[in-house]
Amino acid sequence: MGYTKVISDIEDKTKNNLYRFIIASNDGSIKVEGHMQNELSIGGQNGFTSVSAVISEVADLAGGVSKVVASVVGAARAIKQGINAVNQASSQSKVTDFESRLIWEGSEKPQFQVEYTFYNTSKDFSESSKGALSQALALQKAVLPSKGRPAKNRPGVFFRSPLGYKPKTGDTKVAKGTLSLSIGKWFTASDLVVRSTNFTPSKQVLSNGHPLMVKGTITLEPSELITYETFLGYFKNVQVNSGNTQKLNRLV
Repeated sequence: MGYTKVISDIEDKTKNNLYRFIIASNDGSIKVEGHMQNELSIGGQNGFTSVSAVISEVADLAGGVSKVVASVVGAARAIKQGINAVNQASSQSKVTDFESRLIWEGSEKPQFQVEYTFYNTSKDFSESSKGALSQALALQKAVLPSKGRPAKNRPGVFFRSPLGYKPKTGDTKVAKGTLSLSIGKWFTASDLVVRSTNFTPSKQVLSNGHPLMVKGTITLEPSELITYETFLGYFKNVQVNSGNTQKLNRLV
């Protein structure tokens, strides 16, 4: 019981700093600050395929040749092979232990989902750039395009990517039109893009008609596949076992 009380006291004193987040674009057009509604869930995924799947793909490529051979073998031999296959399938697996082994194809980029609630503390605050609705609207700039240059010999204009996004090219270290996410004093990630965002204004309103609060979710991910070393760099003042030396590396 005493242990639970101590942990509760720590959370009450530190939760405002732990869950305070800042999302900012590298061109300075977006800067949103608030407190997260829930804990941040972070993870990654691997992509694997089995040896049998690779073998099957190779067999499909040779399908044309197989069909020609099958026509020469004849119907009687095909039926016999089919019966043997059924008998084997009833008593043993369809793949060998070798064929069941997994082959790594690649990893997926980690995603960071932030659930937030922006509050309006007063009528004047709600009409400022820090107001609840203003901040939620600012995040939409990262997912909606803007109008670009007129099309030549065609009606209309082309769309410009959100925030003018452009991937890394050549010696460029950071993609153009990306964002950074900071949480408390323990997490900072940059070169992120927004995969999705949504918000819901409250039914309760102030005297000027602005919503009392706005709840929403934004999901960000790196603009390219990152390494484990880059991922570790997102976390500040933590120690991670280096493996080979059995010593702890301090990340700053």
